[in-house]
Amino acid sequence: MAGKQNQKVKPRLLKGMQDSWPELARARREMLSEIEAVCRNFGFLPLDTPIMEAREALLGPEPSAEQLASIFHFENQDKEQVGLRYDLTVPLSRLFCQNFQDIPRPFRRYQTGSVFRWDKPEPGRFREFQQFDIDTVGSASLAADAEILAVVDAIFRRLKVRNYVIRFSNRKILNALGEFCGADERQGRDIYRVIDKLDKFDRERIRQELGPGLKDESGAEIPGLGLDVDQISRIDAFLDLPNSGDASESLQAARALFTGNSLGNEGLDEIEELIGMLEAYGLRNSSWIFDLHLARGLGYYTGPVFEVTLTDLPSYGSVFGGGRYDDLVERFLGEGQGVPAVGASVGVDRLLAALTELGRIEQRRATSEVLVTVMDKARMADYIAITSELRNAGIPAEMFLGGGNLQKQLKYADRLGIPFAVIAGSDEFEKAELSIKDLELGRRIAEQVEDREEWKEQKQQFTISRSELVGTISERLQRGPG
Repeated sequence: MAGKQNQKVKPRLLKGMQDSWPELARARREMLSEIEAVCRNFGFLPLDTPIMEAREALLGPEPSAEQLASIFHFENQDKEQVGLRYDLTVPLSRLFCQNFQDIPRPFRRYQTGSVFRWDKPEPGRFREFQQFDIDTVGSASLAADAEILAVVDAIFRRLKVRNYVIRFSNRKILNALGEFCGADERQGRDIYRVIDKLDKFDRERIRQELGPGLKDESGAEIPGLGLDVDQISRIDAFLDLPNSGDASESLQAARALFTGNSLGNEGLDEIEELIGMLEAYGLRNSSWIFDLHLARGLGYYTGPVFEVTLTDLPSYGSVFGGGRYDDLVERFLGEGQGVPAVGASVGVDRLLAALTELGRIEQRRATSEVLVTVMDKARMADYIAITSELRNAGIPAEMFLGGGNLQKQLKYADRLGIPFAVIAGSDEFEKAELSIKDLELGRRIAEQVEDREEWKEQKQQFTISRSELVGTISERLQRGPG
């Protein structure tokens, strides 16, 4: 028994999981704080829901083996079948329907949280990841769709990202394409899936997937949809429509193709109305494109759909996406009892990685702007007073709580990226003086200056009177290093 008590547990991270170190966690929180500020400015409400839901809420009463294999699920101690949420939309639908009589409508909310999927772990792909959603439930008005797009536009402007494009279309247009080429409902869904690959493959590859199928570069068989030559020709006619960004030209050409198709014209009418609202919101024409080919892979979309791409980082693909989903709550209310809804979602860490690469987010480990070093433990009360004075002035500061000499303390500050250090020993206290070391300037000099004499001339450290502490640090923080 004693041997078992002394056994060590090997520290290990589960496959597909990740730790968020301080620099990543801090940058993520700062980015989300900016995003949430935009949502509040538009009047959206914050919401949190449990990460665990009844399995039938997540997958329906009779989930397939494929569905079950895609989520974390188990039987709890109450003998209930439960699962970890795989997105934030299904919990929102459950909450809305559970409180159907009491919830204000439309219900406009934003939410951030972890979601879980039993995917094969890959670099940059984890089984737990952060997601941010914004949705309006209970409004069939296209003004709700336009507002979501306006929020997304405002978010990127708030994050100081200029080169982005919001591409949008309408699922009704693709449904009309299915009717136009004589495809049944299942084939129609498969057509969306193939068209969604237009940004990855050339048109000939698309034709083969629509028709007999093909072998890819590795020799693997890619089954086709089995559409005939006439059906593929009609899809080709749709894909040949002008789609260069001139919305009026695309709308006119699509109306000519869908003459007599009520569903197609309904979708085009909605796009025209949506564009008018985006212009009323003041969205720059360069920030949005009506893209006839945009499919969005999820089958539950029923109206306008959109994606956001960063023109400076095309390899990232879509960094924000969403659309209208009027039928998703049928799982809880019953068939034919849909509630109109529209929303948008973003993979938080994917967007954070993109913003970091663009230089819009700084991943710095420290939250402190100043490290107060401890040179004389007998003067601990004085060091506490210095640290408290900085904090009370709104300057994030910390006092070094480890052991070691000044060099070790400055190395600690350097590793965390703290910009300034306050240095004071017995002599400084007797003279009512403090030394300030500009560590950020030191880091910059180390990178840029090679000559030792020039390096020595740089004033990284200077002395001030004790009473000048807050004013000096505040002024230095405002103007930056040096």
